[in-house]
Amino acid sequence: MMYFPSGRFLKVAICGFDILVANLVWLRAIQYYGQHVLTDYQYEWLPHIFNILTKLDPLFINGYRFGGVIISEDAQNPKEAKVLLKRGIVHNPLRWELPFDIGFICYTIDKDYHNAAKYFKLAALREGPQGRAIRFAAHSFRKAKEWRRAKDLWREVMKNATHERKIELAQRSICYIRVDEEIEDLMKVITKFQIREKRRPEDLGELVEKGYIREIPDEPFGGRYLLGEGGVATSTTLLLDELEFIVRFLNHRISAYRTAKAKFPEKLEDLIKEKFIPKIPRHPFGKQYFYDANQGKVIISYKRRQ
Repeated sequence: MMYFPSGRFLKVAICGFDILVANLVWLRAIQYYGQHVLTDYQYEWLPHIFNILTKLDPLFINGYRFGGVIISEDAQNPKEAKVLLKRGIVHNPLRWELPFDIGFICYTIDKDYHNAAKYFKLAALREGPQGRAIRFAAHSFRKAKEWRRAKDLWREVMKNATHERKIELAQRSICYIRVDEEIEDLMKVITKFQIREKRRPEDLGELVEKGYIREIPDEPFGGRYLLGEGGVATSTTLLLDELEFIVRFLNHRISAYRTAKAKFPEKLEDLIKEKFIPKIPRHPFGKQYFYDANQGKVIISYKRRQ
């Protein structure tokens, strides 16, 4: 691959047969990728190959997209993947897929939520599934703690929604942003308390008792704010979300155990013993998990307030 010519010099050599040669390079890219998937997982020449391919055929959207995925994930080179996709945007400015894919790389690999939101929003301006791109942008702005911009996008979703389910999703998402904002405000007060009192507050009620805040705000989902592990403010809604996620994970591993052993584990610790999980996750509420060995399920005893 070292001697594979660059796209610029290859275009001169092939005398106008750009698309034909691009198809051959595409096949070579698939072959190269498949060969290394089955052997050493080394993909150092992927950026070079897709650079050639897309210079020969700059309108080949799937070349940019497939290259972006495997260069960022398999070759673990998100920087080169974004270079490829950005060049695709220059040649295909009306396509939504390329900015969307950059946003996805920023969100999932780089954890760069601000730029993820920027590219998802850019995708939403193109003709295509604008609703999905806007929702991704709103989620990204929330992760970046740019809450005003996140709420603005969710309000836009509500305004343009044609289904009640999307309106409810937007309303719930705005409530979650409000939870984020109020937790951040509480953490600022907790920090001030720790500086002045030289200790953590016993609970959020102490912030009221000592005059740091007038009252604990109402949690928009009907739950309550509390002082969690390590003196960090949280809410019962967020803790219950975490609990439900953990329970789904544990029940999935219990199902895998049953498939392998033809029986349910007698206790959750058996999942560790048989290497189905490395450890049992900490219970978000600091309690013990309720495991029904007869049903083979971890049961949630907490109820959401309506």
